[in-house]
Amino acid sequence: MPTSNRFSVNLAALALGVAVLAALVLRFYHLDSCPLWWDEVLVPLNAQYGVAYVIERALRCDFHPPYFTLLGTLFLGLGTSELALRLIPALCGVGLVAYVGRSFAPLFGQGPSLVAASLLAVSAMNLFVSRSVRPYALIVLFSCMAFGFFLRYLKGGGHRDGLALLACNLAFVLFHFSGLIILFAQLCVFLFWRLAYDRRTARLEWITATAFCALVAGLLAPFFLAHVAGFAAPAQATMAATFLECLKNIANGLASATMIPKDLSFNSSVTLNSLLIVCIVVGILRSYRIDRRLTLACLIYIATPIVVLTLKRYASYFNPWHVLFLSPVLLLFAATGICALLEKATKSPLVGPVVAIVIALAGTVYFFTANSVIFSKQYHYTASYQPLAQAAGRYIDPKAVTVFSDGSLADCIGWYTKQYAVPDPFTHSPDLAANAPVDVTFVSFGDFAHFGATEQEFLQLFGPPTSVATIPITPLQPLTRYSFHYPHSSLPTLADLPTTRTLTSAPRDLFSHASRLHNVTLYQYFEKGVRVLDPARPGIVEYEFACPDAQMAPSLLAGSLSYRNTAVGGRLTATYSFDDEPLTPFFVSAGPDGSTRKSFLLVRKAPYSRLRLRLQLDNPRPPAGMTGPSMDSLQWTDLTLYANNIATERFISSSLVIDTTLGAIEHEGTTAYRWASGPTTRFQFALSAPETITIEAACNNPIPGQGINYFLNGAPIASVKDLPVQPWLGEFTEQTITARGQAGENLLELRFEKWNQQPNDPQATFAPKDGRPLAAACTLLRINRQQPPDLTEQR
Repeated sequence: MPTSNRFSVNLAALALGVAVLAALVLRFYHLDSCPLWWDEVLVPLNAQYGVAYVIERALRCDFHPPYFTLLGTLFLGLGTSELALRLIPALCGVGLVAYVGRSFAPLFGQGPSLVAASLLAVSAMNLFVSRSVRPYALIVLFSCMAFGFFLRYLKGGGHRDGLALLACNLAFVLFHFSGLIILFAQLCVFLFWRLAYDRRTARLEWITATAFCALVAGLLAPFFLAHVAGFAAPAQATMAATFLECLKNIANGLASATMIPKDLSFNSSVTLNSLLIVCIVVGILRSYRIDRRLTLACLIYIATPIVVLTLKRYASYFNPWHVLFLSPVLLLFAATGICALLEKATKSPLVGPVVAIVIALAGTVYFFTANSVIFSKQYHYTASYQPLAQAAGRYIDPKAVTVFSDGSLADCIGWYTKQYAVPDPFTHSPDLAANAPVDVTFVSFGDFAHFGATEQEFLQLFGPPTSVATIPITPLQPLTRYSFHYPHSSLPTLADLPTTRTLTSAPRDLFSHASRLHNVTLYQYFEKGVRVLDPARPGIVEYEFACPDAQMAPSLLAGSLSYRNTAVGGRLTATYSFDDEPLTPFFVSAGPDGSTRKSFLLVRKAPYSRLRLRLQLDNPRPPAGMTGPSMDSLQWTDLTLYANNIATERFISSSLVIDTTLGAIEHEGTTAYRWASGPTTRFQFALSAPETITIEAACNNPIPGQGINYFLNGAPIASVKDLPVQPWLGEFTEQTITARGQAGENLLELRFEKWNQQPNDPQATFAPKDGRPLAAACTLLRINRQQPPDLTEQR
């Protein structure tokens, strides 16, 4: 081999080695010292719950495929440190540099491929995603490899290139739905190549492509279809106002994806932008002169995603890494332009390797001097969770109930407190004495969540604080601690019957009136309520009612419970106890539960002086806070209690029955009544075991020829026919029906043959100015156990 050729080969090998070494140093230097930020920590937070949970989450609330989070289980197998979690993305970033420098040389030339490899090594956006627990480094690597194998296959490669193409496609398309756009770009290139240059298409080629598409569809379709409405018709707020605005967003993203930024916003100087654009244009022209088909194929590959995103006017969460997969091809054109210009100026064929070495070394020096912040702990635009976790003792009072303004931030900080603190102060619940004052610490991460848009609104809800302190831990995340003290205030006694008590999760009501609080905090997102703090233990809220005269204690206790339980495995249990008797469940919600309100009815036959109501929340696997509103939410909102003596209670309120169409209470003099509506009025009730029940009803009929059919759980149990019109609240059709109820939920239906405003029977309309489908006025409706327990009867 001539000396000049040997020197050229050695110089090229040296250039590639320098580029790979630069990529290695930049991606692994202080990789374990930069804390995870929100999008990163979401992966291990959800991966820790296992494969089934990750898949279920992707189907229910996450608009990304689950496969990268499933890969996160492998990350956790390597450890929980930043180095272990970021190892695979960092290796992919290094692999991208090595692949471009070596494998694109036959297509673009040795010099341009080496220069492009060095540009990728020091590309800030590629460096950023390579140092993050996110799928983009993997997407860029495998999509680049797929495009390389694709071009080789089109230019006459064999089955090995085709199989490598399919393997690489499968490796990236499962991690993000944007991979479908990359596949579509490949399809456009394929059609162009086959129609314009090579019309030969083997049957095996189509069979293989069809099988691959079927495989991808089978793996992605369930998750794509679960959110297809959002993809097909995004909210107006997620779309760019004009196509031009969308193009501007894409152009800015491409600029950030290919250039060296001057600050943390990935903004580059105008001079650098202009020079790179010139190099790309020159590179395209030079490449077109050398290989027209290759250049057009690359331009179609670049243009297709831009056209798709522009037509979609996509702007939701648009970031440079969404188009980062185009950076290798763009930088190959830029490198071709650089080499063309310098070769013309220097007349040297060795300019490519030399320039590659200079770029790799200069870029590395730049990041270690002028832009070393990328390696620092402050390189996060959401918060610096690690120092916040290390300083948790400065703003969390272990003796107080802790409420956070942002549950996702608390999750992220909690990830780090598990590394530094035992027990974790973010899930620590103090052991509060019964009927004692409660201290509450509200940690504000710059806002007040749904508790108030302003500090004034927030304090109107929580009351005056005992102290307010700004905690200067990190300049990236404002943190203010509000301390509150709530003296215990006993609930009003159950006297002066009938009476109604409403217990809410509003801060002052909850912390002042609850007789016991354990392992609970307030829910931050969208819907107010109480949630579990530490998933390893149950959350408990307990109330006590005193009865001054045990002999006059209310015998009828009824009410309703508002809650939300979409958590798989979540459980809300409501129990009661009289005096020192053991707690007895009267309501259990096993998640996921589609209901949001349940009613209860207790009849007490023995005297008592104290009533205790306990709500227990068990949520064994709450997800990261950001996904809480969409999935695995378990919270209690309020409870209404109605108390009266059953001897004076003639009509049981419809609020005591679940999901009924019975109307509200109305009065005619001293008579209370409710309208039952046609065609069907429903009542739901629960039994702990199959047993005989007695149904008592008294209805006033205003419609001639009325018929009422009673059904229990779909089976007829009684009926009355041809009822005459009865004097208004003067006469009643009374029914006493005995039937057998089933364990669990029971449904009683009153099916009316006639009702007001009935379309096919004008004679049934007795109140033409009232649009309601009124059928009968009920003054009595009770569902009783035939043989109730000796002391307390549940209905």
